[in-house]
Amino acid sequence: MGKWRLKLGFVGKLVVDCKGRSGGLCMFWSDKIVVDLLSYSIAHIDVKVKDDRDKVWRFTGFYGHPDQSQRRHSWA
Repeated sequence: MGKWRLKLGFVGKLVVDCKGRSGGLCMFWSDKIVVDLLSYSIAHIDVKVKDDRDKVWRFTGFYGHPDQSQRRHSWA
């Protein structure tokens, strides 16, 4: 993911490695924001973001199970 970060012009990255053939999350960000990691797992990334206008907001990326019958485990 480091090559993609550079190729796309981002300065920051957080990578959560995949487990086997499934999952894996990545988040890139520019130098115009400050990212503060709150928590992560194989299924989510949760950060606090401070933008270039000093606005603070929260971003949560979530990866649910691809098999619809198993999604209840993701939500649990």
